[in-house]
Amino acid sequence: MDGPDRPDRGDPALRHFEAKIRLLERSGGHWIDHGTVLPDEPQPYEREWAGSALLDGTDVYLFFTAAGVADRPGGYQQRLYEAKATLGADGFPADWSQPRPCLASDHPAYQLANAHEGRAGEIKAFRDPAFFRDPADGSDYLIFTASLADAKPQFNGAVGIAKRHAGGWDLLPPLLQADGVNNELERAHAVSVTEAITCSAPHSAPPSHRACGMPRTACTGWSRTACSGNIGP
Repeated sequence: MDGPDRPDRGDPALRHFEAKIRLLERSGGHWIDHGTVLPDEPQPYEREWAGSALLDGTDVYLFFTAAGVADRPGGYQQRLYEAKATLGADGFPADWSQPRPCLASDHPAYQLANAHEGRAGEIKAFRDPAFFRDPADGSDYLIFTASLADAKPQFNGAVGIAKRHAGGWDLLPPLLQADGVNNELERAHAVSVTEAITCSAPHSAPPSHRACGMPRTACTGWSRTACSGNIGP
């Protein structure tokens, strides 16, 4: 979003190259912008794209997409990062840890998102980490936008998943594969309800595969009756 330190440049597309995650507070029926979440310090990445936050007791976790590389601005490289803070007495996170990679696309099912160049609708993905805690057993997961490795079609989107263990995160096979149908299953997330766990994401599909009549940004879904068991592919 725009702010005092991120003015409107007149071209909405430039938001991709200046994006930073900001902290907003809902108060009195209005949103208050408290500025960027993370301290303004040099990082190996250039921008902060979509992610999710978790409050666990007084610990605050931020999972986000580290986009681009600092020494070559304007690229579409993507990695998943995390940082941790402590919730202060004023209700704001403080004492952020140094952001660090939480996982890399080193699973054979996932394509690296390391290309500098890209066009809308054709950019490969390893981004948008959404935290999910399985109510069945308390296991923690990150669900994210991905691309399939070794796919022949140009449209090779996927919804990826990683499970937390004592030392970090383990990549698991994709939850959803859209090989030959969709390219960017963006901002995927899971929601636990009484009867099922549902995973959904907007899709980026070629016109020939939109026979349902849904617009490009419409939501597609994946679900299973699973509250009595563990989430997984």
